[in-house]
Amino acid sequence: MSQVTFTSWEFWSGFAALLMILSTWKALAPHRTARPWIRQALLLTFSLAVYTCLAKEMVCVLIASILVNHGVATSMVRGDKRQSKAWLVLGL
Repeated sequence: MSQVTFTSWEFWSGFAALLMILSTWKALAPHRTARPWIRQALLLTFSLAVYTCLAKEMVCVLIASILVNHGVATSMVRGDKRQSKAWLVLGL
């Protein structure tokens, strides 16, 4: 199993590129920054790309975590307060 280090040059160069893309996007298309799903999709893509480059065997774990957390969050939004707390505990 390879070790993922967030102090590697690969991670920081990719992170810097992502920040530049987000900043440029905000400057060139300010009306599109009101749509958070674009930013979320870009961050998700970056995360998957980093894990694919640094630790290929961990990508399945990351995808499973993303799907479980999305399901829990969706269930929390749809339920009442008591159900939301139960989903939160289950998600932790």
